[in-house]
Amino acid sequence: ALTADFSDQIGTQNHWIFMIYMTAASFLSRIFGGKASDKHGRVKVIRIGLLGMALGLTLIAFSRTYFSYYSGAILLGVSGGLTSPSLYAWAIDLGDDSNRGKSMATIYIALELGIGLGALISGTFFLGSITQMTIGFLISAFVAALGFLYVRKKS
Repeated sequence: ALTADFSDQIGTQNHWIFMIYMTAASFLSRIFGGKASDKHGRVKVIRIGLLGMALGLTLIAFSRTYFSYYSGAILLGVSGGLTSPSLYAWAIDLGDDSNRGKSMATIYIALELGIGLGALISGTFFLGSITQMTIGFLISAFVAALGFLYVRKKS
């Protein structure tokens, strides 16, 4: 929700470039992420993804150059591409065979709720200030780090 306005703050008028880098990185990492999750385990790949998200969001928060901003986008995209298929697979693994649909629906709704609340909360913090946007990215990084710490204790 903040990337277009944050792009203005660092001096690029091409807001879409951030999303292109992040989406391309996510797409490419999904190809390998699902296989890595099958081979090395869901929790291990999710840990790596959450740690990468926390680092990517922190990098974006402190970005003042194109290079660091787009590097953060790529790291965030790779992390999301690793985490997303692993979370869905883990939900199926943990759910009872007769409740797979409920498992998938629950994780889908939780992720969508996170996206919606994230946009709402970041919009509340924004107020047109790069400092406020930095705080928004750092809060997101903190939440990803909490997820990492939680998953770190699993399996």
